[in-house]
Amino acid sequence: MAREAKIYVAIGINESSPHSFGEIFNTALLIGSDGQIIGKHRKIIPTYAEKLVWSFGDGNSLRVYDTELGKIGMLNCGENTNSLARYALIAQSEQLHISTYPAFPQKGRYDLKRAIEIRAAAHSFEGKVFNIVASSLVSEEMKQLLGDTPEKLEMLNSAGAGFTGIMGPDGAVIGGPLPDAEEGIAYADIDLEKSLNWKLFHDIAGNYNRFDILSLNINRQLRRPIVFEPRIAEAPDLFRSKQIQELKDKCNEIQSDDLRSEILDMIGSLPNLPA
Repeated sequence: MAREAKIYVAIGINESSPHSFGEIFNTALLIGSDGQIIGKHRKIIPTYAEKLVWSFGDGNSLRVYDTELGKIGMLNCGENTNSLARYALIAQSEQLHISTYPAFPQKGRYDLKRAIEIRAAAHSFEGKVFNIVASSLVSEEMKQLLGDTPEKLEMLNSAGAGFTGIMGPDGAVIGGPLPDAEEGIAYADIDLEKSLNWKLFHDIAGNYNRFDILSLNINRQLRRPIVFEPRIAEAPDLFRSKQIQELKDKCNEIQSDDLRSEILDMIGSLPNLPA
């Protein structure tokens, strides 16, 4: 679809783990206009009851992707509340942020639409980025399939459509929002240079921060269930010291035969050390 329409697509999937068929990740894919996958983001921590189904992601996919449209970052649902995760993308020169949310049945006073709008505006304003927000909804087909009791149907009917729209770098809505409980597409014209004016006020990845006081470290290591490390007894060739050989070569330049011989004997008595 992306290749045929010559568009970029961000879509959520259930990603199978390469290590265990019992593990899945809540993953967002970014697909280019040529139909090729540009990158992916695994939700770093599932929200609430999601922990019963999805596994934790890692810092390896907490990345910004440089495209012809600009530098794109993605976060899934509730992790748009995570200030450190959001800053990690801003600090990688993010220009376009993609936020995706499911419809969430709820009771009480929780206003999902307002909660999404607050988070989207905050990220846009803090990072001076454009924020494309897409929320799903509970369709009539889903209600018929899942609402097999009055209680379930009442809960499904309470699921708002969330917020679908586009925010500018000042946190204002520039596209949408879509009407509640209606599928559609939000449109907006995006001029990345408009971010520059706002960065003159607050550039938290640049001159409006104190990196000598505040810092953020990201562990990019992939989560793996097992790590194999070589042992000296099993792989002696891995531990032949390049530095020792270089030291021997230097010793050959010593003019004193006795001193040179003594040092070479000392080096020869050393065990093989890691290079």
